[in-house]
Amino acid sequence: MEFTAEVEVIPPVKLGDYKKLTAKKEVAKVEDKDVDYVVERIRKNYSEKSEVKRAAKISATRL
Repeated sequence: MEFTAEVEVIPPVKLGDYKKLTAKKEVAKVEDKDVDYVVERIRKNYSEKSEVKRAAKISATRL
């Protein structure tokens, strides 16, 4: 009986001096108007209109 096998051999990897690497952390500036915009958008996306059993009022269509 005879077998032939092919396998990949991963070469050894030598890491450089990775402990001296640095990265700058960017700080995002968020203002109140940005938060208000996102909250309002989420509120509108998840709102539902429902039928009520009373007469309509002025400005009754509110989400």
